[in-house]
Amino acid sequence: EFTHFDIRQFDTPLRNNLPDDDTLLIPLFKIVSPEHLLKLPFANDSNSLDRGFYNELLHIMGLGEVKEGGKKTIRRKEAGKREMGSLLENAISQLDRLDKLSRLPNPQQYGTTTEERLFSVAMELIITWINQILFLKLLEAQLIGYHKGDKRFAILTPELIHDYDDLNNLFFGVLAKRPEERRDDVKHLFAHVPYLNSSLFEPTEMEHNTLFISNLTELQIPVHPATVLKDANGHRIGGQMETLAYLFAFLDAYDFTSEGAGEVQEENKTLINASVLGLIFEKINGYKDGSFFTPGFITMY
Repeated sequence: EFTHFDIRQFDTPLRNNLPDDDTLLIPLFKIVSPEHLLKLPFANDSNSLDRGFYNELLHIMGLGEVKEGGKKTIRRKEAGKREMGSLLENAISQLDRLDKLSRLPNPQQYGTTTEERLFSVAMELIITWINQILFLKLLEAQLIGYHKGDKRFAILTPELIHDYDDLNNLFFGVLAKRPEERRDDVKHLFAHVPYLNSSLFEPTEMEHNTLFISNLTELQIPVHPATVLKDANGHRIGGQMETLAYLFAFLDAYDFTSEGAGEVQEENKTLINASVLGLIFEKINGYKDGSFFTPGFITMY
C-alpha cells in the first residue's frame, strides 16, 4: 500500500499569488509533513493544556501554581514577588482600602484572619471576571468566524475597551441587555455585540457586596519572562504594560476558534479552543483543593 499524488495537479495554486485557492494545497502539505512521513507526534494537541498560556494567565491574575503532596494547587504569589497591578493584588488593595469585608454578611466563612479573607474574596471576584473575559474571547472568535474574518466584530480591543469602567459597561450595559434596552452611550459603540441571555453577565452577590471590576485601579504589571508577545523582530517583549492592555494583547496572541478549520493560517497562532478553556476553568475554579481535567473523550461519551 502506498500514497501517491501528481504534483502537476497542484501547479496552478503553487505558482500563483491568489490566496483563495491555497486551501487546495492543504492535503499536499499534510502528505509531505514530517508528522506524516516520519510518524512524529503532533507538537500541539489542541485539546491539551497549553502550559505557556496557562502560566502567563496566572501571572496576569497574580497567581502561581505549586506542587503539594501529589497534586498542583494555585496560590497567591509569595510576599516580595507580588505585582500590585495584577488582578488579585489590585482587588485585595481595593477591598482593604474601602473596608469591604465589613459589608459581607458572614466574613468568617472566608478565613480566620483578615489576610485570608481578603485573598478568598478577591479570588472569587477575579475568577468571575476571568471567566467572563475568556468566554467573551470565545464569543468574539465565533462572531469573526461567522462574518468571514471581519475584525470589526472583535469585542475585546483597546479601541473599544480603554479601561476597567468600559469593561464593566460591556458586561452589564451591553451583554446583559437587549439591544433596545441599552443606553444611548453604548448602543452605537457595541451595536454588533449580541445580547446574551445568561447569568454569566448578571452582577453576582459578591460583586454587590464588595467590588465590581470598575473599582480596580489602572496600574502596570511586569510582562511575564516567557511571554507569548513578540516585537517586530520576533523577540519577546519586556518591561511593563498596563494590566488590561496586557491581558487583551496576550489573549489576542492566541487563536480562539472552536476547532482547527483546516485552513491556511495567515498568522501562526496557537489554538486555544473550548476544551482547553474548560481545562483552565477547572484548574482555576478548583484552586482550593486542586482539580483534574476531564478528558474530552469522556465528556463527549
